[in-house]
Amino acid sequence: MVKDLKVWKKNIATAMVIATIAMTGCSKEKIEPEETYDTVYYTMYDEYGQKYVWQEISKEDYQNIDDSLIAEIQQEDATLYAASYQSLGYMAAQKNDTKQEAVTNNPKYKDNSQFLEGFDLGKEDKYEKKAQVEQRQYVAIKPSAELISSMDETEYYPVEELTVVSYNGANALVTNYNEDEVKVGNYEDLLGKDMSSYVGQDFDVNSLQRYTAKYSSAVPDSMIAIIAGDFNKLPEIAIDAFPQVNKFTTQNTK
Repeated sequence: MVKDLKVWKKNIATAMVIATIAMTGCSKEKIEPEETYDTVYYTMYDEYGQKYVWQEISKEDYQNIDDSLIAEIQQEDATLYAASYQSLGYMAAQKNDTKQEAVTNNPKYKDNSQFLEGFDLGKEDKYEKKAQVEQRQYVAIKPSAELISSMDETEYYPVEELTVVSYNGANALVTNYNEDEVKVGNYEDLLGKDMSSYVGQDFDVNSLQRYTAKYSSAVPDSMIAIIAGDFNKLPEIAIDAFPQVNKFTTQNTK
């Protein structure tokens, strides 16, 4: 059984309290001022600590919060807890690897864009912390530089596991490169292209870090941090903006 809410205090990470609120299925309707509560805690994002915390706010500030931001509330004795959709999405990212898993396990939030935005932030923070612990750089790969759908998924890979396989006409991005498998086309391009038509053609191979350095003038700014390999940076690759320049096409792109 989850412990009572009253044991949690200000600035303690919200995970267990949010889990309790979500499990109880509390009403989203705001508790009005005439209700008997003296203290209000609201989920606030701590940018420096990269976590959500319970922040005490005034009753007036609570009443001024747009109802559309609040997912769940729960009152324990004279203390009111209000959790935002974003905070619930953020916590879902700590327990689920993908958005599809998160919405499957939290079906009542599946169509809420704030919940999904919170998931994106939570997943990003999770991998930034993972990079710090492992002391290696991770790269974020997203479908597009611009958000097309709130269900778009960002995937994260260690930079040293990514290799650019280049043909005359296309670049593929693969994980855990194996030459024999690439020769027969037995690999998946993370950029989403069907590479079967290139089987049997000459190809060039570069680690993602080496490729980025070699063609730095052609890669988007969001990828430049890959060159340094700094685990404090989380470079982004937009699938629809990945450069196609390589040793076969360089002379044709100047």
